[in-house]
Amino acid sequence: MRASAATWSELQFDALRELGNVGTGRAAGALSKLLAGLRVVSELPRSAAMQPGTLASLLDAGAEPSWVARFELGGSVTGELLVVVPTVALGDLLADLVSGSRSLESATALSALAEAANIMGSAYLDGAASLTGLSILPSPPVVERQTPQQLDDAWWQRPEAERGAVAIATSFSGRRLRGTLVLVPSLAATSALLAAMRLSA
Repeated sequence: MRASAATWSELQFDALRELGNVGTGRAAGALSKLLAGLRVVSELPRSAAMQPGTLASLLDAGAEPSWVARFELGGSVTGELLVVVPTVALGDLLADLVSGSRSLESATALSALAEAANIMGSAYLDGAASLTGLSILPSPPVVERQTPQQLDDAWWQRPEAERGAVAIATSFSGRRLRGTLVLVPSLAATSALLAAMRLSA
């Protein structure tokens, strides 16, 4: 039987959560440097087999829309990486990034958010690559405002959705900001990640 998220052991899920922990730790450090040393910490990762509603449950954001930077992944690991920042927290992040501006609609604000997400996403994937030795190539981030339900719906439009997957979500927070990094590798990519960590699926 082909391995899937429904058949993975708790040890394998632990390894995937550790990957999220390493990646988000790197991302939090990169964001801290971008914000002139503001302390940014990561929380314990959460993981779950993808089912309808999984992303909304992992994000625990209710029905309110968030700002989402989406990276398509290529190389040895396909899938997507999401950087999700609740709208209520974005103004504070922008105030630190764009000279006190809290406007969420300007091109400058969206560019600043995309740049911050790019720095965090690259650091996250560098951490994952260092842990596994795999090549992970991200696309430039696409930034849009979406509800958790829309995020879920977008995933189920992807070809790999029918083949099973797992989501690894790790939240980060600072003095006035918070958000979540969510890695959703394809089934084949998850098997490759586990094999690289000597926990073959």
